[in-house]
Amino acid sequence: MESTAAAKQHQFGRIRVKCKWFFFSAARHRPALRRCAAAVRMDGVANADADTSPTKITQVLGKTSDVPPGTKKVFTVNEKPILVINDNGTLYATTGICSHYNYSLENGIYSNGKIRCPLHGACFNVKTGDIEDYPGFDCLFTYDVQDVNGDLVLNTTEKELASARRTRKSNLKATCNDAPIIVVGAATAGH
Repeated sequence: MESTAAAKQHQFGRIRVKCKWFFFSAARHRPALRRCAAAVRMDGVANADADTSPTKITQVLGKTSDVPPGTKKVFTVNEKPILVINDNGTLYATTGICSHYNYSLENGIYSNGKIRCPLHGACFNVKTGDIEDYPGFDCLFTYDVQDVNGDLVLNTTEKELASARRTRKSNLKATCNDAPIIVVGAATAGH
């Protein structure tokens, strides 16, 4: 069994990853790639999700009576579904489709500030849009919705309406340990 080490640096959007890789090969098997260490750093971006689009959108969705306390309803803004939830007088608005499989959240189960997709069970926090439970990985956008003289008024931007999902900014930073790692044993590759 031979091994060689190579350092590689990749750029994924605004995250740089520097890894050391060990390649192991056996006589009759394809090389298997093993990662030993990674260092991840953010490129000094204050907030990758910060919305800087200049075009603000203010739209009346309907009457507040359209969404009585304890109910939810989907409205359409610029051909995008917006789910409005009335949690005993507190209004929340979020993307109306699940980021996992683009399924409507209108028939989802709402409880304690969370909406669960009826298709595969992805769960989202309606205050932040963050995903709380998988199978999805992306978060939802949340929107400012207010009761103005009996009207539901949505305040947002074009950028927020352009996408149905957003990624959560990670504050996780890993450090690289350059100590060598030795893998002993070949498992089924030794036969």
